[in-house]
Amino acid sequence: MTIKQARKLLGKVSKGLTDSEVEQVIQKISFLADFVLEKVEDSQILSKMKEQNEHTQRA
Repeated sequence: MTIKQARKLLGKVSKGLTDSEVEQVIQKISFLADFVLEKVEDSQILSKMKEQNEHTQRA
């Protein structure tokens, strides 16, 4: 994402921010998005493992 795109997304909030601060916001949002995706993937893996375990116990 470019600084220009970020400013457009942030709207009025970005008016008082320098390009460097906008860049920091982009980095933090990217970090949080990666973190959330990792947690979702972990949760999906755990769900599949739980399903397999329950299926194995029934058999």
